Amino acid sequence: MLLAVPRDPVARNATLEGAALQSAREKYFDYIAGASLDRSEPIESDEQARAEIASDLSEALDDTLHNHTDKLNKLRELHVFGQLSHNEKGNLIAPGSLDESGKPAEFSMMEQQMRAIYANAVKLLARFGATLDNVVEETLYVLDVDAAFAAAGKAHKEAYGAARPQCASNLIGVTRLAFPEQLIEITFKAALSG
Repeated sequence: MLLAVPRDPVARNATLEGAALQSAREKYFDYIAGASLDRSEPIESDEQARAEIASDLSEALDDTLHNHTDKLNKLRELHVFGQLSHNEKGNLIAPGSLDESGKPAEFSMMEQQMRAIYANAVKLLARFGATLDNVVEETLYVLDVDAAFAAAGKAHKEAYGAARPQCASNLIGVTRLAFPEQLIEITFKAALSG
């Protein structure tokens, strides 16, 4: 079978998985076409006949089909790691001010960074046909837990349309993030439909 594989990684994965599933289906139907009950021993009841057919069918669903079902289920879960408050050019939005040693001096920019991260996540999720409503878990990594709690209420309400998101939300205080001016980083796990 000749298969045109798209350049887009999401479309490519869907095409390759579809072809593998089609191949597994064909093997399954070939098996079913030749399946028959073992008549070497008498079948004593309809229940026994159904049990033997069920056993034959379960053997027909070989590892190929199971492996591809697992892969498709994993494709329906999206992990968005390490979202920062950066713009399209990669510049940090609302960078925190630093002291003489290069460490954050204060955390007043936490809420603005949080809003920018949620805006970036919305754009990224949209590429996969998802929204923040698809998010089932978020983890906020912050340099100052108190500043994050103060900012989270407003930022969550703005991003999710509710003061508390309808997803598991974890807030973890850390001593350092990737960039000195960075006060927060958020990861998201989204469940995609279809």
